Order: sequence, then C-alpha cells, then structure tokens
Amino acid sequence: MKPHHVHGKMANMVLLISFLFLIGLLLKYSCGRLRKSIFTALPMFLFAALLISCSAPPEETDPRPFIEKLESAAPVKILIVGDSIGFGTGASSEKTSWAELMKTELKQTYGSDVLLTNLSMGGCSSICGYARVMELDDGKTYDLAVICYGENDAEEDFELYYESILRALRNRYPGIEIICIQESSQREFTVKMRRIAEIAEHYKCPVVDTITPFSADYDSYVKDGTHPNDAGHRIYADAVLAAVREMVIGRKIEPKDIEPASASVRLFDDFVWFPRESFRKDGQTFTCEVERAIVGNGLADAVGGGNGAVMITDVFDYSGENNIRVLNNDKEIAYREASWSFEFKQRHIPILAADVTLDPGTLSITFENAEQLEEFEGIGFLAAKQENF
Repeated sequence: MKPHHVHGKMANMVLLISFLFLIGLLLKYSCGRLRKSIFTALPMFLFAALLISCSAPPEETDPRPFIEKLESAAPVKILIVGDSIGFGTGASSEKTSWAELMKTELKQTYGSDVLLTNLSMGGCSSICGYARVMELDDGKTYDLAVICYGENDAEEDFELYYESILRALRNRYPGIEIICIQESSQREFTVKMRRIAEIAEHYKCPVVDTITPFSADYDSYVKDGTHPNDAGHRIYADAVLAAVREMVIGRKIEPKDIEPASASVRLFDDFVWFPRESFRKDGQTFTCEVERAIVGNGLADAVGGGNGAVMITDVFDYSGENNIRVLNNDKEIAYREASWSFEFKQRHIPILAADVTLDPGTLSITFENAEQLEEFEGIGFLAAKQENF
C-alpha cells in the first residue's frame, strides 16, 4: 500500500547518466567531431552510465553486527522505541536526556558516529511502539534498538503487545540487537516488569534495570514523581551503556531464528499502512482509494475483539475535543470521541476500532478539530491482510 520512493541509488544513477552524457558532448565539440548527430552518442553514454551505476556499492555498505561495528569504530544506527521516558521527558535539555547521553558516550568510548532515531511518544503504550516501527520508512537499517515501555500499559495483553515490538524489529532489521528497559517509574518489579524480563530472556536480549538504582532515593531522581530528572537520566544512560559493554565483552551473538513466546504474536506480522500521501484532502476530510478488501487475521478474536482487523491512526491531539470519524464507502466504521485536557499538543496512536473489515472503494477520515489536520500521519490496520480478488 505504501508508495515507492526514489532513494539514493536511483537518483545517483540519473545524475551520473546526465553527467556522462554532457561530458561526451563536450568532448565531441572540443574535438570538432560534429558530423554525427548528438543522438548517435547517447546510447553509448547511457550504457556506460548504467554499468557504472549497477556496479556501485549499495546504500548499506557495512553488514557487520552492531558489536563488530563498535569495536572497529564504524558508524552505527540506533533506534529508541518508547514512551515519554524514552522520549526524554524530565531532562532539562535534549542533551541531558538519557538517549543523547548514551549517543555521546558511545562516540567517546568506541569512536563510532551514532545516528540516533527516537520514535518515542509521550503517553503511549507498547502497541504504539509496534505501530511506529511498522510505519517507519526512512530507508535505514538499524543496528541496535532500545525499548522503553510499561508505565502507560495495562496488564491485560501487555506481554503480547510488548513482544510484538521485538518481533517487528527483528523482522524489519534482521540481525538487530535489542535492549529492554524496566522503567524506574514502576518503583518495583510489577507484573509488567517481570513480563519484560521473561520476554527479553526468551529473545536473548539484555535487560536494563533502572528500578533498583532509583530505589536508593527515588524522589531525588525524578522531576514530577514519574519522569527522571537530569540525575535520573544519567542513571538510565549509565545502565544502557553498561549493557552495551557487556554485549561487547561477551561477544553476544543474536540467534537468527527464535520461536515467539506467544503464538498470537505472529498475527502482528500482517500490517497494512495508508500513509498521509495516499490521501487527498477536502476541507477537514482525508480520503484515499482502497483497491483490495482488508480483513482480520484473527488477532482481534484472540484479544476478545471479534474477527476483523485492528484499526489505528497516527495523529496529534490538541487541547479540547479531538473527535474523529472514519468512513468506508460512506458508511461509518469508527468514531473516536476524545478530549485532551492539557494546554500542549501530544502525538498519539489511538485504536479507532478493534473489529474492522474494509471493502474496496473509499476510506475517509474526518477531523472535527481542524488543528489535527496538518499533523495527520495516516491510518493503519494491525493483524490485517488484503484479499486478492
């Protein structure tokens, strides 16, 4: 469903062909060989350009694992997937957030340049993390992911949604290393924190415990009772860096094939995403064309929601009412009635409906709050497959 984009290699090939063609023309003119038509030389230059372009190395030139890249001071790409603690809330500046501290010290310790992408969103739970990973389309191959969830999650089905993040990461970025954080805000090893440890152990991933170091003097490490202050972010950074050091010392090798801890998590492998670019805007409504029917693969039934797909959207909520209506062929399939009581805006990925079947035709989403229009990212369907007719 997602449109294809022209990335580096294709663009470089076009530029190269144009450059070689111009050089050829200049050579012909400079030598006074004007007897032949310009178009006689064109095939020769196009063929040469194509050969050179196809022989060029791909965009991702270093297939080595994360640990080997660090040991050789090679550049690494790191993905942070989390809630407000993952985002850095509570730090006095971006530079003092734990993720940025980690980035800086990895560079200082190993000499590696670090490209850091932070997908974290305040107020969100694990299912948002899964959706963010699945909708990410930046053309990069990540070496390490750090997962930071639990504070906003309900206990029910937590392990299913949390594991879906690990599976999405491993499916999208084979060979990626993953670190799982037990959040300090839980203050004790709750059921959710124990589930994180169990899932991490199943996938042979390091677990970072921030609960224990915070327990020494919890109030001195938090800004508002929940989010770490600068001293707390320092603890997070040190704990993650310690896990990285252990990975390097232990020469950890990520197993290639691991069966899921929950059989139902396989259903998350099916994901259909309609990005904003797929829609046309008319007033406060976005509409796109659906070529094939979308049906559920059984997840909604597994979590007690029916047989259809789980429909989400990616949007910012603003102060006041943020109601959303979704239609399929002019028939309402979801209505979200929600209000946001804070003065600041916040990005959310709400579940609009847990039992949806989409017919071919039109899919439209209408925002009653006009402020939401500019930052609408798209509509997704979890545990969904497209039927072939």
